[in-house]
Amino acid sequence: MRPVLLLALLLGGCGSAATGATGLEIVVRYDDAAVRELSVTGEAMRAFGPYIVSSSTLPSGGVVSIRLDPSDVHCTVCAQARDAGGRVVQTGCATYEVRAGEIGHGLLDLAGTSP
Repeated sequence: MRPVLLLALLLGGCGSAATGATGLEIVVRYDDAAVRELSVTGEAMRAFGPYIVSSSTLPSGGVVSIRLDPSDVHCTVCAQARDAGGRVVQTGCATYEVRAGEIGHGLLDLAGTSP
């Protein structure tokens, strides 16, 4: 099964996917004053993305929901944040444990890049 990324504009992580589903809900935090667009990629059993989304669609503190295959054990999620000129201004990656039949929760804080 190919991982599916769902942007669930949930501010606080409220709400979860269907019972028995396998996946992750990741809160993405970044400097919303500098960021206009995000690119989210990742890898579990297979690579997924890039999924491009505007900062107005996924505000800082918003949730990215990722549906995974129950056979996935780990999932690495990365994000790049770009300014209005397209320059990467913040990045971050993290690896999360995946449990079959459960929706895991995590946090991805993006950090600034060198000029």
